Amino acid sequence: MRQFIAEIARRDPNMNESKTKAEQQVAKQARATVMAAEAGTRPLLEEPPKPDEVQIPCHLRPTIESDIEAITDIYNQEIGEGYKVMDTNALRQEDFYKVYSQCI
Repeated sequence: MRQFIAEIARRDPNMNESKTKAEQQVAKQARATVMAAEAGTRPLLEEPPKPDEVQIPCHLRPTIESDIEAITDIYNQEIGEGYKVMDTNALRQEDFYKVYSQCI
């Protein structure tokens, strides 16, 4: 292991054993970005995805009235089995129809 560290230190004279792990990580990311730019590829280490942005390309068509039954079923399934909806009681199709009629 010492030989490995010595070899790395020899290759990178800027590397210092007294650097903190955070400083070493920043330096590693900077080196990866430079190497990727020189190679003409994207960086090896990327920014983490933003949780409020869609991560896959998708297209949603506008809702039509005949979708209300399926929407109600999916939403009520999420109420019973999921954790992302605020409602605790199942909704009726009439509830979704009211929302739908206000949006058109």
